[in-house]
Amino acid sequence: MLRRTGRALALATALVLSPGLLAAGKLHQVTIEGMKFVPESLEVAPGDTVTWSNKDFVPHTVSAGKAIESGTIETNGSWKYVARQKGRFDYVCRFHPGMRATLVVK
Repeated sequence: MLRRTGRALALATALVLSPGLLAAGKLHQVTIEGMKFVPESLEVAPGDTVTWSNKDFVPHTVSAGKAIESGTIETNGSWKYVARQKGRFDYVCRFHPGMRATLVVK
């Protein structure tokens, strides 16, 4: 019993001293539909997760140079990205360069 109590106390102490273990970032959604990203501009914090969902009839990508690259997102597919680096990321669909949007990580 004493050993179990000691382990529980150690775990509780670790959780209190490491609040980042419990705090998850916020979830954000970008819909790809009508040959555009909706919303066209999104502001998130480091640790937040952004999911792009392709509701269009053709494949798309989320591409911002080396910083962000989804690969092909098929129709009815999605891709998740966890924001780690602060900055402004203007991104496009590599297949449809007229599709443009911005992700700002503050």
